[in-house]
Amino acid sequence: MLIQAVLSALTTECLIKKNQKILLGFSGGPDSVCLLNLLVQAGFNVAIAYFDHQLRPESGEEVEFARRTAARYKLGLVTEASDIANLAREEREGIESTARRYRYQFLAEKASKLGADAIAVAHHADDQVETILMNIIRGTGLDGLVGMSYLSEHPFTGNIPVIRPMLNVWKQDILAYCEENGLDYLIDSTNFDSGFTRNKMRNEIIPALIDINPNVKQNVLRMRGILQDENALLGDLSLTAYKNTVVRDERELVEINLRKFTQRSVSMQRRVIMTALRRSLLVNRDIRFQLIEDLRVFFLGALRSYRIQPDEYIQALIEKDSGFIFRDVDQLTNFNEMGLSDLHQDLNLDIPGEVRINPCWLIQAEMNNRKTWKSNFVQNETPLIVYFDAEKVNGRLSVRRKQSGDRYAPLGMDGHSMKVSDFWINKKIPQRLRKDWPLVCDQEKILWIPGFQPADFARVTTSTRMVVKLQVMLTDS
Repeated sequence: MLIQAVLSALTTECLIKKNQKILLGFSGGPDSVCLLNLLVQAGFNVAIAYFDHQLRPESGEEVEFARRTAARYKLGLVTEASDIANLAREEREGIESTARRYRYQFLAEKASKLGADAIAVAHHADDQVETILMNIIRGTGLDGLVGMSYLSEHPFTGNIPVIRPMLNVWKQDILAYCEENGLDYLIDSTNFDSGFTRNKMRNEIIPALIDINPNVKQNVLRMRGILQDENALLGDLSLTAYKNTVVRDERELVEINLRKFTQRSVSMQRRVIMTALRRSLLVNRDIRFQLIEDLRVFFLGALRSYRIQPDEYIQALIEKDSGFIFRDVDQLTNFNEMGLSDLHQDLNLDIPGEVRINPCWLIQAEMNNRKTWKSNFVQNETPLIVYFDAEKVNGRLSVRRKQSGDRYAPLGMDGHSMKVSDFWINKKIPQRLRKDWPLVCDQEKILWIPGFQPADFARVTTSTRMVVKLQVMLTDS
């Protein structure tokens, strides 16, 4: 029965074919020993990967056990070790989450090098129950109540899926299979340490729940099956809402149409943000509810700020009818958030000095001698910073919108100029953004179109004595 259940899950749920290569995350425990034996007996192309967390004195024995196992089955073996306890302290993260992150990074790297089609892990039905109950305790939505999937993408594994073909198998059946087939395995001594959250759930909380209801584990899985179907329906609806609400969806940057966003239900607003975080911001599936809610409330205009940073790595910005979620400010250079405010006509820019072009952005000017500039200069550091020969700048600087007949001679065209309208077309700037894009000018010419190369006529040369630095900066409102 166990063999049939796992083989059925491999083909129908994990979508794995016999000719595909599988990298198995191997721990030496009964779960991975059982799965390895099943995969080999079924004729799958398997390699073994063992990651040493260095959390236990006997981890060296586990490495040797993995080597002996690989040799017995005549399979390839890849190993790696990291001091997880020390890494967790340095990164101020829990040992369990640090171990999981480094383990999956290792599996992803090795799977890619080996050309594996999937990464298999030996999670089983008891693990599923533990995961769901832990998610309930932490506070979760439908995704957390559904728990782990047979086939899933992982933020560290890219296009290589993670498969869990034993999610429908109970631990007692795994142990029975190992005994019946004479399979040796190791016991992880830390499994008995209830100082770890999962162990406490396994060793204390679930037994207490079984005293209340002997069928509690089966009931949790039945609930999971019901909610999985409902979550799939909501997933389809939320993807449609996402596509109709999101204007731009790129790597680590999303632009949301705020008018459409505010028309969505609270549930769909949350799902649009969650989808953005997973698809474009590459946040893994353990997304904090508070992060989603902070972004949702911000985009509804409930805060006075035009910009927030609700997470160490995530920022958000409101500009007119658009909301942006991003990691790096440099990614915003092709979007309308730098547009001149409706209130602004021509703005004077002193050197040194700065001028605010809208509630979130300002342009700053500095003056440096060539020696100071050269010591701090970084080639192509960002399209939001440029340098000019101060003596080539004619009079006072101003920031304005495009005017009829404007021409621009950008660096790289040997001093030849082109219509600004043609420049927009070449740079594929959407029509809707062009009218408010700021132009930095002296009294005669356009000096810089922020986000792109500066004008050729004022470039820094070997004869330059004083250098003007212009920088577009995101600032607190």
